[in-house]
Formats: sequence, structure tokens, C-alpha cells
Amino acid sequence: DHCSVQALSLPTFHWTYSDPEGNPQASYQIQIDDDNPGTPPFTDSKDSSSPSYTPSTTQWRTWMSWNTNYWWTVKVKDNQGNWSDWSDPTPFTTPLHAGSWPDFSLSKERVAQNEVVTAIDISKCYTFPGNTEVNCRDLVGTSYEWDFNYIEPTFTVDKTTKGNTNWVYSERGFYKVKLRIEDDIAKCLSDKTGTVTVTLPLPRWWEIPPF
Repeated sequence: DHCSVQALSLPTFHWTYSDPEGNPQASYQIQIDDDNPGTPPFTDSKDSSSPSYTPSTTQWRTWMSWNTNYWWTVKVKDNQGNWSDWSDPTPFTTPLHAGSWPDFSLSKERVAQNEVVTAIDISKCYTFPGNTEVNCRDLVGTSYEWDFNYIEPTFTVDKTTKGNTNWVYSERGFYKVKLRIEDDIAKCLSDKTGTVTVTLPLPRWWEIPPF
């Protein structure tokens, strides 16, 4: 998962559980390593029947390295206390860097019809080496997609402006705003949802001299 945690790509490991006697899985232990003697392996265990594992954000951020070859293996225990052997090691490689983190603020959250709203881009992207943080709008190769009337789960591309952009609503209503950015790792949807309430314009008036 390249998009759910800022500045981090979080893996999920899956396996298939089977037991000749039909007993359910009760626990598992997982190990991840890179064959480097100077690096202790990543290990974790849980009492769970789930055939998948996602490390915590803190654990993975502390232990992993970018653009590195690893392997993982798991063993499971049934509800009778019987452990399996370790599974065959499965290789994987971490990405060069984290995926983009689309983010923005709105100049106004309440406007009149045909009044300009500015979406202010504050998105962050990451580069190799070092997972260095930069502004997405300054990074070559990123593409932007704005949806100014987001209706979950459908994303409709209204604009592809990179960086700040303006929008005008011609109809009254309540609108949601989302931003999606694609880089060389993934296409990520903003965690934030902007909201805009569009009302009738205020009446115009002017003074006239008395008769």
C-alpha cells in the first residue's frame, strides 16, 4: 500500500492456510530478512485466524530500507497447539521511495454562485535516494487530477492543473473536492476531502437620493 500512510509504503503479506484435520488457524509467526548478517530480522507473532499480516506503521518505518531485496516466511499454529514448518521464503523488493501524498486547502468553504474558489496545493512527493520530501508540483513526471464534485466512489476528472487551481460553481449545493496524483510509484487519492457550500449571490443594492 503506497498511499495510506504519508512517506511510507506499507506491505501486506498473504498466505494460504490448510490443516489435514480441519482445525482452524489460531496463531502465526512471521519473519522478514535481507540475508545481511548485520541486520537483525524483522519478526512478529499474533494470535489470529487471519491468513494475512500488515506490520504497524512504527515497526515498518523503523526497520525497512528503500529499494532493498527481502524475503519473508511464516509458520502457523492450529487451535490444538500444533505448529507448522516455516513456509518457503518468498522474495520481494521495497520501492525506490514512498508514493505521493496529495493534500490541499481551499481558499473558501462557502461561496456564492459563480464565485471563484482556489484549491491551494500543499502535496508532498518523495524521491530516490533517501525518500527525500519535495513539493509534488515541482517534481518532473507527476500528474494531477482534480475532482470538484466528488461523489464516492466515482472520481471524475474536472481539471489536470499541476499545483494551485481555480474553480467556479454555477449551481447551488454542497460539493466535495478531491485530488489525485500519480508518480512513478502509484496513483494516490487525497486522504483529505475539501467541502464547498455554494449559495445564492447576495442581493445588490445602492443608495438613491430622496425625491
